[in-house]
Amino acid sequence: MPYGKEAKEELVKLVQGKPLKVYVYRDDMYGRSVGDIYCSGTFIQEKILRKGCT
Repeated sequence: MPYGKEAKEELVKLVQGKPLKVYVYRDDMYGRSVGDIYCSGTFIQEKILRKGCT
């Protein structure tokens, strides 16, 4: 996955050691939970996308 390492490093910086809220809204075709992740009121997926870690 392009930028996978960079995205993971950025994610760790944003959330490591902090409480998270995960709002699961469905399971995917492999049975994995799919949801939105918030840390201190920040929508983490959007933050990662805005930083260009895709």
